[in-house]
Amino acid sequence: MTGGLDAPPRESGLRGRLVNDPQLLGDELVEALGPYPLEVFLVFPLDEDSRIIECTLVAVGSADRVTFPARAVWDRAIALGASKIVMLHTHPMGGLTPTVSDLAQTRRHLEVGRNIGLELVDHLIIDPEACRSLRQSTDLWLEQELKAQDSGWTRKRSLASGFGARSCSPIRSKSGSNGGASRGGCGGFSAGLSSSRSMRPPRRFIIRDYRARPAVQRQPR
Repeated sequence: MTGGLDAPPRESGLRGRLVNDPQLLGDELVEALGPYPLEVFLVFPLDEDSRIIECTLVAVGSADRVTFPARAVWDRAIALGASKIVMLHTHPMGGLTPTVSDLAQTRRHLEVGRNIGLELVDHLIIDPEACRSLRQSTDLWLEQELKAQDSGWTRKRSLASGFGARSCSPIRSKSGSNGGASRGGCGGFSAGLSSSRSMRPPRRFIIRDYRARPAVQRQPR
């Protein structure tokens, strides 16, 4: 990538470049982007083979911040049919320590990517002298992975609980006993409903509820 932001970002000479290690990509971009006086935010959409499809300039900000709508990170990548992305932004005033906003933004886009089925491979920060990979230097990706695993486990537990919460609980009579035979488990519950006369309402109420009219009373002869 030559000429810094003077070169059209989509024709930066990086198209088709294999990105096995985003840190190496960032190191190569320090010379081109580091001296630029304003903070910029770039996205590199990658194909299934981790090759760069294009270099997308998302926004140019001030000397110490850059703002943009969150969807701007993903819209172009989705339009290009990307499988994953690498985010990059600069700190023109120096310093590679991520700000609170940088970390929150990365966490948010990790979640968005997981929800839409695209992977955020890394978020790089470049200052005039060096590059920092947030994937390598923070626990954000591990945090997201653990969260996804916990979410999946919780969902499975919820489904299992919802299936068996009522149907698999023991049935007890008013006296508090189990009525002799065990009725625990789903099969026990079904058997309990079919065999326990004490749980059946009188037939006349069933007829009245169903037909919405009183039962006919026969007069004695």
